[in-house]
Amino acid sequence: MKTLIFSEKPSVTKDLVEAIDPTARYHNGYYESVDYIFTNAIGHLLRLKNPEEINTKYKNWNLVSLPIQIHNKIISNYTVNEKTKKQLSTVADLFKRNDINSIVNATDPDREGELIFSTLYSYLECTKPSLRLILKDMTAEGIKEQLAVLEPGEKYNGLKASAYSRSISD
Repeated sequence: MKTLIFSEKPSVTKDLVEAIDPTARYHNGYYESVDYIFTNAIGHLLRLKNPEEINTKYKNWNLVSLPIQIHNKIISNYTVNEKTKKQLSTVADLFKRNDINSIVNATDPDREGELIFSTLYSYLECTKPSLRLILKDMTAEGIKEQLAVLEPGEKYNGLKASAYSRSISD
């Protein structure tokens, strides 16, 4: 079984590969070795739906149709970002692979990083265990130290809720 490590951007993925398993070979949108698969977003792979995509009554601004009612189920409020559609397809295929037993969230340790991972995880209806890698030091030694102390992804549910609330209120 393999571990999938997901980062926010290609440059971080390259740093992770060099530090954790430089034998990983590049494929279309990801690196793979015996034990690991490394991939990344390119910023936000998903975007919030525009109001009219949620309900056509929101197409024209009208005081009567306010407030805009969004769905409680997070994935219902997101759609594919056309600019990153190809990478989203690659990531979706990787998240669904049977030889992956866990997914490590190595996005930036802030609200936006958490939002990028958690919305993707929910959108893809992933049920594999998620772990959090907090990258404090991007040296090879620092990355390896942090990889040894992964935390359960659920520990960051508050940060995820904060990020989601901020994004929909914008």
